[in-house]
Amino acid sequence: MVLAYDVTDEKTFQNVEEWMGCIAENTQEFQIIQKVILANKTDLQKDLHRVTPEEGQKLASKHGIDFFQVSAKEGLGISEAFLHLTKLVLRAQSLK
Repeated sequence: MVLAYDVTDEKTFQNVEEWMGCIAENTQEFQIIQKVILANKTDLQKDLHRVTPEEGQKLASKHGIDFFQVSAKEGLGISEAFLHLTKLVLRAQSLK
């Protein structure tokens, strides 16, 4: 599962926590689903950022989820994040 937010929009960051709560309430297997949090639009000027990398990492750590800073526009960090998620899924499948 990919949970992404826009670093220039704090509301999208807050939505990630909301989404996790909603999904957890409605999915019995939420805890075993492999997840990553992506901070998107990191290519934009730092003065436009409303969510710091530390805040993103703190949220991810709170939930035991891996965190990546990415730019979908520039393609930065996208491959690494999805490769990591794929490895998590494959590892989880091999443990079943």
